[in-house]
Order: sequence, then C-alpha cells, then structure tokens
Amino acid sequence: MNINDILIQPVTTEKSTKESSQAKYTFIVNQNSTKIDIKKAIQKLYGLEVDIVRIVKIQPKYRTGAKGHQVEKRISQKKAIITLKDKKKTLDVNKFAKGKE
Repeated sequence: MNINDILIQPVTTEKSTKESSQAKYTFIVNQNSTKIDIKKAIQKLYGLEVDIVRIVKIQPKYRTGAKGHQVEKRISQKKAIITLKDKKKTLDVNKFAKGKE
C-alpha cells in the first residue's frame, strides 16, 4: 500500500485537540490499512517515533427514508489514535497535506 494513501485527513475536534497536549493525535485512515502501515506512514511523513497506534472503526448510520428506503447518514470510517514516544515533540496536523512527499 502506498504511504500517501494510508492517512486521509486529521481529525480536529475538541477531544482530539485536548489529547494533542498528551502527544496523542487522531487521523482518519484507509479502511485496509493496518497498525504497522499507519506507524510507518507517520514515521516517514513526519519523522517522529510512534509508540502506540489504536484503531477505532466507526459504523455507518442509517435512517429510513420515504417508502421504507434506507438512506446512509454517516459512512463507515476507520480512525487511528497515535501516541508519540517523545511527549515533548509535537506534530503539526494543520500542515497535513495529501500527497506530501
């Protein structure tokens, strides 16, 4: 798998912003990527040592539309919560660019 296809976008919510002070960063990743792929991608793109990679799978959310048809409100996603080894170093997710390198 190509390294540029693994990380899709960073997650910028209140919780993820608060966790960034603890050297934890959240990214939406490719559905087929593994923890090892994500760890290698972060190390190559940002040059930082990754300690732990946690995966969260978001289930799709459906609602019933007209005439009983199901409409998908939220697509399924895969999020990775990355913890850096060195707590003093920071990762600037605002400079995240798709296709970097």
